[in-house]
Amino acid sequence: MKTPVLHKMLPFGEELPHRFTYPFCYEPHPLTQLAAACVQSHVATYDECPEALQRGKMLGVLVVEDEDGETGYLAAYSGEVAGLENDDYFVPPIYDLSQPDGEFKRGEAEITAINQRIAALEAGSRLSELKQRLDDLDADFAKQETRYREKMAVDKAHRAMLRATGEPTGEEQEALIRESQFEKAELKRMRKAHAARREQLQREISVMREEISRLKQERKQRSEALQRRIFELFVLRNGRGEQKNILRIFSEHNATYGESGCSLPPAGAGECAAPRLLQYAFTHNLKPISMGEFWWGDSPESEIRRQGEFYPSCHHKCFPILSYMLQGIDVEPNPLAAECDLPLSVVWEDAWMQVVDKPAGLASVAGKAHSDSVEARVRRTLPEAMVAHRLDQATSGLLIVAKDKETGAAMQRAFERGDVKKTYVALLRGAVEADEGEISLPLNTNYADRPRQIVDRAHGKEAETTFRVLSRYDGFTLVEFRPHQGRTHQLRVHSASVSGLGAPIAGDTLYGGGSVRIPDEIAHKLSREYSFTERRTGGIWLQAQEVEFVHPVTGATIRISVGNGAKCGDDDERGGGAIG
Repeated sequence: MKTPVLHKMLPFGEELPHRFTYPFCYEPHPLTQLAAACVQSHVATYDECPEALQRGKMLGVLVVEDEDGETGYLAAYSGEVAGLENDDYFVPPIYDLSQPDGEFKRGEAEITAINQRIAALEAGSRLSELKQRLDDLDADFAKQETRYREKMAVDKAHRAMLRATGEPTGEEQEALIRESQFEKAELKRMRKAHAARREQLQREISVMREEISRLKQERKQRSEALQRRIFELFVLRNGRGEQKNILRIFSEHNATYGESGCSLPPAGAGECAAPRLLQYAFTHNLKPISMGEFWWGDSPESEIRRQGEFYPSCHHKCFPILSYMLQGIDVEPNPLAAECDLPLSVVWEDAWMQVVDKPAGLASVAGKAHSDSVEARVRRTLPEAMVAHRLDQATSGLLIVAKDKETGAAMQRAFERGDVKKTYVALLRGAVEADEGEISLPLNTNYADRPRQIVDRAHGKEAETTFRVLSRYDGFTLVEFRPHQGRTHQLRVHSASVSGLGAPIAGDTLYGGGSVRIPDEIAHKLSREYSFTERRTGGIWLQAQEVEFVHPVTGATIRISVGNGAKCGDDDERGGGAIG
């Protein structure tokens, strides 16, 4: 007997969340973690794990209440997994692309037929033969022309000798001239004949290439038409009971946010786990309670994925879809958009600069999601102030602020040259075996899922980090980092990547270190010994602990540490109070 899609949960003693999960930045609710553990146990029962699942897939769980008020959960996987199509443990796709007689399979078969015709033309013997004949023709003519030019040179030298050693008669002189003219004309005839033969071959090749080009254009048009049609068939519901297809959802989203680009939604939109879960709940009168998505299987080389870790939904495909589907649901606010009520402390200050201690949760500069920032607070009293570098919103610690544009530009150049030394302290989730070392992993933006970064050995920017283990705890490691560059999320990726330390920074929901509670004794120790500020939701256990630079005006070398003030050659340095 097949397992029903809705899986009941035993009494758990956990209070239900007051609001539904904000899917793009969250710490999974205990019920979500319990449901995920059940899914993982189910997957572990497979005699042979499907290959696509073993290679790595995002799985999702949705805790729901049925009409009788009983709690259960739904499970889903993203995309397709051969071998799980008939496993009723998982909710079905919103639109089943695998239906043998469906529009997708029919359209796919037509495109496949075109691909086969293109491949046959490109690799066929006729085109290869024509290309080879053209190459042989050019090679043969090059040899023929070389030999004839050599003959012309010999004949020219002979005529020059006759003119120099004798006195040719008028008739002999005319013969020499006619010989020279004939040879030049013969070279032109040879070139003309070669060009004519070459043109004929090129015409035949062009006919075949034009057919290939026509087929590729037809393939593109059919593919776009098929995608458009499928997205019209992907009809989604939301918490208000409304329905829209994916094509309309993306079109309205782009119009609302002023985003441009491809007229079609990205491939695979609507096939992720989260939309499938919500769609099933809405169509079966189930009330969504909490949700989470976690990785199962091998980690990709470039992306940061760890089996069993929770990750936020992707922005590229899921942000427009989930923003629509969650309308009518009381959703938690975006923690990254929440106002930070912690003060901004001035650690050091002189006539040209300030060094402030930024709390986790406060952005360095204002953005789309928030107006509050370090720069905005400082500008209340210093209108021309500018931050000389940036820290992630989730990161706490030292940030250099210039009081005027000239000083700010000078400090930015110092950062670009690598003249500013920065030291960070981070609590990693996991054990780091080496006591010290260096990580070198080039980074690039994941354009399909900003702001996430990926390891890109082909096109990424150089990123090197020196690390030293400070302490080891049960399940955690405290590490000191010295980044040689300042790439976006450099320390977060270097920590979490299996090619780096393989241990994400605790609290980092983006790269898989957010679904764990830090023991109080560890938190108190870090607060006492390293002056870690209070961690909020969306904050990670990463702190810019020390900064050292040469003052752009006075030339003094200044080193400032969190909790220890400044050491420098300038007698005018002083501490400060709080900003904002």
